[in-house]
Amino acid sequence: MPYTHYTTDERNALQAMEGMGLPKSFMSVILGKHHSSIYRELNRNGSGGVYTGVEAQAASEQRRLENKPSPKTGDAAPMREITGLFKKDLSPDQIAGRLRVKHPGRPEKQASTSTIYRHLYEETAKDPSLKDHFRQKQVKPRRRSGAKDRRGQIVGRVSIDERPQIVEEKSRAGDWEGDTIESAGKNAYIATFVDRKTKLLLAKIMPDKRADTLNKADVRAFRGIPAGARNTPMPDNGKEFAAHGALSEALSIDIFFAHPYHSWERGPQRTHQRAHQTIPSEKNAV
Repeated sequence: MPYTHYTTDERNALQAMEGMGLPKSFMSVILGKHHSSIYRELNRNGSGGVYTGVEAQAASEQRRLENKPSPKTGDAAPMREITGLFKKDLSPDQIAGRLRVKHPGRPEKQASTSTIYRHLYEETAKDPSLKDHFRQKQVKPRRRSGAKDRRGQIVGRVSIDERPQIVEEKSRAGDWEGDTIESAGKNAYIATFVDRKTKLLLAKIMPDKRADTLNKADVRAFRGIPAGARNTPMPDNGKEFAAHGALSEALSIDIFFAHPYHSWERGPQRTHQRAHQTIPSEKNAV
């Protein structure tokens, strides 16, 4: 099994499974990673014996930043060559190709298109005449508009904009961030909720992620939580939450949703306690 870097979602999933006390072999199957990779990730990016997805991601990014060589834009010679070629009206793509042909096997004298653009933006600030050599009047290329947003089509969803302000203060228990963890093989799922203040994790294993299956799992997960500690669950925009109205009624709570593709609005899920719920047996699994 080839090694691949852990993504933020995979680290959050690993945090949830570690909090549930699941065996490492199970985590390996869910994430599609070698079991040795699971041990290495937990040991390398854990803090004080506790593993959290957000802190693990930050530690990994910091380590990669420290090991990254100095930016090419700091090397004067190749940057001068790039500027010279640009003044001859070569595009950044053409410059990148010209450098590869001119300096084969010498990556220190080559540069990617993005590096070339970055350098040219910096140089244009010093020498505005360079703007005349861009193919388009707009110096920086526009971002391509994304595909049509279809994730906000959950009927009757209530926006985060209507969520009480007190939730942002994290001054009370009972405001939850919900998520659904999906295995690499898309054959196992875990429904999770993390309390924003106490970091308490609720988690239930599911055989699929249909809306009715998820509702049953969430109702079981919150069964032992007092009504006063069930204030404002906020799940992601997955279609498994399409039946959120029935879940809201079953738990007697208002459910709010982040704006589509704005998952950061729900806040980081940092769990410092063991899962409140144990792994369900086959007898009581959904």
